[in-house]
Amino acid sequence: MTFTAVLDNIARSPISTKIGEKLKTAKSISLSGLSRLGKGLISTHLCQQQTKPLLIVTATVEEATRWALQLQSMSWRVYLYQPLDTFPYESSQIDLETAWTRIEILAELLSKPQHNLAIATTINALQPHLPSTQVFQKHSIYLNIGDSQSVKLLAAALARLGYAEVKEVKESKQWSRKGFSFEVFPVNRNQPVRLSCNRGTVEKIREFDPTNPKSFTDLSSIAIAPVDLHEFVSAHKATLLNYLPKNFIVALDEPEQCQSYGDRWYEAADELYQNQSQADTPRLHWDFAKCVTEAKKFQMLQLTERSLKPRANIFDFASASIPIVPHQFDQIAALIREYLKSEYQVTLISAQPLRVATLLKEYDCIANFVSDPDDLQSITRIQKAGKPVILKYSGLMEMQGFVLPSCKLALLTDRELFGQQLLASPTFVHPSHMNTAKSVNPDELNVGDYVVHRKYGIGKFTRFETIEVKGEKQPHYIVEFADGKTAVAIAQENEKILSRYRSASNKLPKLNSIANTKAWDNALSKCQKEIHKLARDLLQLYVRRANLVGYAFPPDTDWQQEMEDSFPYQLTPDQVKAVQDVKQDMESDRPMDRLVCGDVGFGKTEVAVRAIFKAVCAGKQVALLAPTTILAQQHFHTLQTRFAAYPFTVEIVNRFRPAKERKQVLQLVADGQVQVIVGTHQLLSKDVEFHDLGLLVIDEEQRFGTLQKEKIKAMKGNVDLLTLSATPIPRTLYAALSGVREMSVIATPPPSRRSIQTHLSAYDASLVKTAIRHELDRGGQVFYVVPRIEGIEAIAVSLQAMLPNVRLAIAHGQMQESELEAAMVAFNNNEADILLCTTIIESGLDIPRVNTIVIEDAHKLGLAQLYQLRGRVGRAGIQAHAYLLYPPNLELTDSAKRRLDAIQEFSQLGSGYQLAMRDMEIRGLGDLLGEEQSGQADVIGFALYMDLLQEYINELRGKILPEVADTELQLPRLVAFIPDTYIADSETKINAYLTLAKVKSKEEILKLAAVWEGLYGALPEETQVLLRVMELKLVARKVGVFRIYASENGRDLFLDSKLTDSLWELLHAKIPIEFYYRFSFEKGRIKITSLALLPGDKQVHFLIEWLGCFLS
Repeated sequence: MTFTAVLDNIARSPISTKIGEKLKTAKSISLSGLSRLGKGLISTHLCQQQTKPLLIVTATVEEATRWALQLQSMSWRVYLYQPLDTFPYESSQIDLETAWTRIEILAELLSKPQHNLAIATTINALQPHLPSTQVFQKHSIYLNIGDSQSVKLLAAALARLGYAEVKEVKESKQWSRKGFSFEVFPVNRNQPVRLSCNRGTVEKIREFDPTNPKSFTDLSSIAIAPVDLHEFVSAHKATLLNYLPKNFIVALDEPEQCQSYGDRWYEAADELYQNQSQADTPRLHWDFAKCVTEAKKFQMLQLTERSLKPRANIFDFASASIPIVPHQFDQIAALIREYLKSEYQVTLISAQPLRVATLLKEYDCIANFVSDPDDLQSITRIQKAGKPVILKYSGLMEMQGFVLPSCKLALLTDRELFGQQLLASPTFVHPSHMNTAKSVNPDELNVGDYVVHRKYGIGKFTRFETIEVKGEKQPHYIVEFADGKTAVAIAQENEKILSRYRSASNKLPKLNSIANTKAWDNALSKCQKEIHKLARDLLQLYVRRANLVGYAFPPDTDWQQEMEDSFPYQLTPDQVKAVQDVKQDMESDRPMDRLVCGDVGFGKTEVAVRAIFKAVCAGKQVALLAPTTILAQQHFHTLQTRFAAYPFTVEIVNRFRPAKERKQVLQLVADGQVQVIVGTHQLLSKDVEFHDLGLLVIDEEQRFGTLQKEKIKAMKGNVDLLTLSATPIPRTLYAALSGVREMSVIATPPPSRRSIQTHLSAYDASLVKTAIRHELDRGGQVFYVVPRIEGIEAIAVSLQAMLPNVRLAIAHGQMQESELEAAMVAFNNNEADILLCTTIIESGLDIPRVNTIVIEDAHKLGLAQLYQLRGRVGRAGIQAHAYLLYPPNLELTDSAKRRLDAIQEFSQLGSGYQLAMRDMEIRGLGDLLGEEQSGQADVIGFALYMDLLQEYINELRGKILPEVADTELQLPRLVAFIPDTYIADSETKINAYLTLAKVKSKEEILKLAAVWEGLYGALPEETQVLLRVMELKLVARKVGVFRIYASENGRDLFLDSKLTDSLWELLHAKIPIEFYYRFSFEKGRIKITSLALLPGDKQVHFLIEWLGCFLS
């Protein structure tokens, strides 16, 4: 805990002792003259002193989030209890994640929580929107080990609580039954539980990770809360306060602000209540005074930053900010010495503690860094010696230092030392939610999907059947072709010859005919010629790049490690891999040319920040090129803030700066006095010269014009190049281009990223007013987007009339530079509530406080534009909303309706995002390889196109063994499948087969086997053989064997391959002598004598062993 020593200092102060005594008798006290951090420290100390839990009530969700973050760093177990996004009398869709987190907290409160629990909430969340505690408990299920429990009654109870029965439990509110066991994902827990019942008794309760079923925790009891509390409210209404145990301390932060927001919410709610038509609707809203009256039933703290005159129950701390200018370490050192002379305890909290110690030492101020903030003994020893202590903190809490005279305490943070402030709005993710970020898989195959068969063309996957072949039951895909008259059964082990059909077109594909395959053969042949040409072009590019020589950057420095550690978020696995890839490229002597692809908000910028810092640490200059002025300005601000603690100069060149300033900056770049220069296309002009350019970073290269791209090529030379793209790139394309153009794919959303609720509607002034008011009531801001500049002033007048007290800023591309900059800066600084703008905000703009976007005339925008615009919100862990509006009397064209329907459907991070990926990855192919190749992919389907490209590239690279895409198996007496007794549900079984078909190594097969055993129990013999068959296919592919089958007499096995005579000579020599003469070879066909006489599983065993010899 970062603040252990600070809290210890506070505990020993006379004022703390005085307040503690007062709390023994007073029901409510006021603490004034405290900054946010000071409030948190004093509140924490007082609660710890009395061993009581804490409820902190704030004005807005943003402020509650800040409190949650700072309390988390003070040893509390913290929950963020957010208000619902709707008024109680609206029928709007409720955000389920917020609703279920609330239920989780309520269940926790009813289970006698420990004293280290803290809940941060808002004044509007104290409204009577809940059922009574008795009703909540009555409609929950409580189970303990040893309880008698009927399986039938438990199933009925789960259904009554709103839980859905499914085949496999994957997300909240689902349950499944497996024999005498139940798997349930309670909405009040973060992981599902498995209940094992035997003869009507609960024997085991285990919490498990659905992504790793073998990872579990034994529990002694479980509470399962109802899915929806709304139907239970009625006359038995209650508030969060009714659920609190009596020992809670309730702290009201800035009562005047809480009253302002509370009254504004009350007025809006009361207006809706008065206007609603049902006379018997219960009153579900309180004014601020009523909320405070209920809160005063608990011991209460009222916290204010403004100093109040001390009275009987008012204690004023008179804290002050630190009176220094950032970076002036001579003055900082002098001020610290003054504090020490006055016997203050001086604590410096920094994300770069070693850098701070070094800078202070230069001015004869010795500060000691203590790596363990809980090491009170070492900290006390240093403080008694009259020296300042440095502690490390690199989390998301927004900190500002202060002086607390009453506690003889001075605390300095990176804001005072380096001018560093948190770049993003606060984002609170409960620790148990931290590992929920999941990669997106856009390739799940479902019944009804269009597929491509390599031999027959495009068909439709209609069902999955077990068919008897030569006396053996085998699972098959049933695929229909033209006219629905012809169906083909494809054995599961040969499913690789099938691929999902995807294309850039919205039109349904035309099915091919099996009776006449000429049309398919011609189309495939034409595509193969084009793919061959592309593969040759790519390989020539690869050879040219392999011969280039660039600068090999040295390994990471201590500064690099410290700067990276200052990043307040935990990198996703994809980000970690991308950073490793980039650094490896930079440290080689070949010029880097890497593309980092990832969706909006998935963390590409941090990869670039680390690469840029590595370059400047090596004494090189860096140029960062962005397509728009606004995006360039944002990158400039990010780099300035992240590098503030280090002696590197970051500058910017754009149209906001006067010509004289630009000229001065460019001269500094030429002289080597500027290490990082950020700019738009102006950086490509001839008058830009570098002293020693080592890295060029380009954001959204596809948005630059042809001429600008040529200038980029000329500018690049042999310097390292890092390109960022928000166009999702499919992993298949990534694999095919590996080694031709290095690529890193970031497909894992950050844990705090939430799906965006997308509302599609005809324009309605009352809807717009409510949407904006909702956002402002929770302390946020709004983007209001119009497609055209024409008429924007009239819309501004309309918005001001609709919402008279709202602060409005306007931004569009035809404004004067100074005007546009002033508008953007004002909005970014929260000096405006609404930014009325054109699509100028489409690229890269990141203001996490903005969580509602309204788009007028959305039908005029393309799908990609809508997707990018919507991505501007939803970055702060708060439920975001996107309103897509079109004129009320307009009849939409089919294409416009499809676009708007699609963007509404593509709203979830998961299933919806998968669909968005499928649409956009085709665009990614066009961006990278050209529109002609994208057109070829339309003809034969994207997946087959990429498979063929990979095969041809491998051929042209001259691999020693000619790998093939798949191996067809026709082994006699082979029983290999997943029986119904193991996985009964056909859809689940299909996905199990598909998962197996995608494994790339024996290690992946073993991992998959472990997962299946965890989910379904011990593997049946047939399924064990199936896994061995997959292992055989992996080996066979690697040695170029594309078909294995028995001779007509059923005695010998034939292996059709791409091996040449010379390669066979080399490989045959590796066969053990006792089997050597069983093998013969002619024209690519290997014959193995008598092997087909063995049982199927033995054939598989020997083939794996013998073909494996070829790879040794």
